[in-house]
Amino acid sequence: MSRLVVLVLRLLGLLALALVLSAAWLFRHELVRIVRPAVRNLLEAADPASGRPDPRAGARAHDKIDSLNAWRADSVRLTASEAASLIEAAIPRETRRHLDSLRVVLGDATLTLEGRVERTVFRKQNLGPLADLLDPWERVTLSGRLVDAGPGRAAWRVQAVTLRGLTFPERLSRRLLADLLHGSGGDVPFGLPPGVAHLRVRPDGVILYRETRT
Repeated sequence: MSRLVVLVLRLLGLLALALVLSAAWLFRHELVRIVRPAVRNLLEAADPASGRPDPRAGARAHDKIDSLNAWRADSVRLTASEAASLIEAAIPRETRRHLDSLRVVLGDATLTLEGRVERTVFRKQNLGPLADLLDPWERVTLSGRLVDAGPGRAAWRVQAVTLRGLTFPERLSRRLLADLLHGSGGDVPFGLPPGVAHLRVRPDGVILYRETRT
């Protein structure tokens, strides 16, 4: 093959690469929108106990809840991302504006929330010397158990708050939770969706059980 042909082929290859890169840049937002769900699905498959809120996951969660009534299913299983989407939507707006990068980790009857929290929500007397060491937005982990709170209700009993790798005792953790939730430092009660009698948390998802009607 002559040097001229090789040169032409190289130029054509460079031209094709430039066109691909230009198209990728021009349509980058559409590519991200297409690729992001696939990446989330792969991450969920690799770690089903962990998930982040997502509008599509939220829509799927509501569809599954509707199926308890429309399709008369006995139970449905929410993925970690679907559960995280419902949890984020249930957080009061005043609290949500101090939170970022929420992530949910499911365990055996346990629920852990991870995310970044604005430092100003915590009172200095609860943080002690740690108050002057925190960044404006600090990563926090809240861990606890889900307990039954009566028909159609449940509660999240937070047992530990971790900041900067330091896990606080349960009593102090409840004070920090009260700072974050503007006053509620005990169990965090919440109503279950209509038609749901109770739930069970497992590492592979949240099981919602249909309300029995007589």
